[in-house]
Amino acid sequence: MLLHGGKVLNEQFQWEEKDVLICDGKIEALLPPNEDEKEYVDVSGMMILPGLVDTHIHGADGTDTMSGNFEPISKFLVRHGVTSFLPTTMTMPLEEIQKVMDSDKTVSGAQILGFHLEGPYVNEKYKGAQNEKYIKTPDWEDFDDDSQVKMLTIAPELEGSMEYIKQASEHFTIALGHSDCDYETACRALEAGASSVTHLCNAMRSVHHREPGLLGAGLEQKGFYTQVIADGIHIHPGMLRLIYQCKGSDKMVLISDAMSAAGLPDGIYELGGQTVYVKKGEARIEAGNLAGSTTNLWDCVCLLETIGIPFEDAVKMASLTPAKMIGATGKGAVGAGFDADLIVTDENRIIKKVMVGGAWADIS
Repeated sequence: MLLHGGKVLNEQFQWEEKDVLICDGKIEALLPPNEDEKEYVDVSGMMILPGLVDTHIHGADGTDTMSGNFEPISKFLVRHGVTSFLPTTMTMPLEEIQKVMDSDKTVSGAQILGFHLEGPYVNEKYKGAQNEKYIKTPDWEDFDDDSQVKMLTIAPELEGSMEYIKQASEHFTIALGHSDCDYETACRALEAGASSVTHLCNAMRSVHHREPGLLGAGLEQKGFYTQVIADGIHIHPGMLRLIYQCKGSDKMVLISDAMSAAGLPDGIYELGGQTVYVKKGEARIEAGNLAGSTTNLWDCVCLLETIGIPFEDAVKMASLTPAKMIGATGKGAVGAGFDADLIVTDENRIIKKVMVGGAWADIS
């Protein structure tokens, strides 16, 4: 398949007028435009972007990830330009988390790359919408098949966390979050193998000039990827710009943290067994804690552009950077050798087509 006439955001995240040659689900080459080709898909006047990678999502379109039913979430995501994702579990009984990971992962929309376990190794003080009944200390024997785990969020101050991080980081990405740790503990966790911070600013202590905490370490330490929810609710625009200035597009990662209300009207929903009340698009449990979001990655990308962050960098932070964070090689860029996961938009940022693995997805 040849996509002809489009403006391509290439793997350096610079614009080129190129044709995109696709073969067997992969991008074979970016070629000079050639109107003499007999067969091609005309995308003249369109932009060709990499498919987005959502590494933190709890549900969408009325479906909770903990149900183990990923098809509605997959279809919702692909309509919004997400071509691969990590279904994200909550702090729940171990057997329920394992059951989710053992569920059928055959989906027709965005591709499942593995799982993100958000807990159960979190700090009760900053549990957010996690259920404190199921919080526990880390134990390598908790899960049967770690090969399905791509990322795990842990509070590094818990007993046994450092030992767990050292062992687990050999197998999957370790993110620090839902934590009351101080700066020094965060740095020790980084040395032990942690490499990311889950929804920076949220569910952690605030920065103090004499104790920067996990937030300060996430901003200052070059080894940390910093995940952010850019929905206009979780983080002030000024703080989003500050994170971008500190981390840049190579280390700032956009996540949706979406829950089952994403794509639906205000109302009463569920997140990992807890009731969530959504008003004006803002999701909270009864205690008042924020409970994920109702956004999607494409909207986050577009929001960053409105607050002064370059569109090209915003796209990278939702595609190649999260892919690198979880070691998903072949994902997140438009270039030779990458998977043919693509978004085609018009000049107004309206998504017109989405491709997953070289095949056009149904986004109707």
